[in-house]
Amino acid sequence: MDDSLFAVVQQYLLSTIGNHISVSIQNGTDSNREKLLSLWRDKRLKEKTRIVYVYSLVDESFLYPKGESKIIYIGEAYREKAPTGKRFGQHIAASDNQGGDTGTNYTLTYYYYANKKIQLDIYLLKKSINQKNVEKKMLQWFMKKYCSQPIAQGASGKNYTLNVLGRP
Repeated sequence: MDDSLFAVVQQYLLSTIGNHISVSIQNGTDSNREKLLSLWRDKRLKEKTRIVYVYSLVDESFLYPKGESKIIYIGEAYREKAPTGKRFGQHIAASDNQGGDTGTNYTLTYYYYANKKIQLDIYLLKKSINQKNVEKKMLQWFMKKYCSQPIAQGASGKNYTLNVLGRP
């Protein structure tokens, strides 16, 4: 994660972060998409756990209008009746040429199947903190700093599945 975003996260969430989980994945290695799929078993990501998370490229930066950043996606999750960690199994499609899950992120899927090393940083929030508000603050900060949303923001939903768009 960018040092500058991490500093903002630490400042803003100093009293709200309960724990931090960091996972790196890369297609074609032992640390592949299966690591994301297994997060539902992590006891820290059980049901009713509030989180915000950041996906970043490890070995390269993306050029935004007002600077470079490794960050490509900022998100939040909370599940009432299922492990919150189940969310991460949706982000990247099971293959690079088909998939209809509206929770799959087209851009994250592209970077993964382009064999880019991707870092996922998960921040567990205290129960009293609304994860949607924290995500909003993080996205506002990113927009103000880089004059853009992260490149993979908004790249999921029914209009952006692999079945609709084809191979990235």
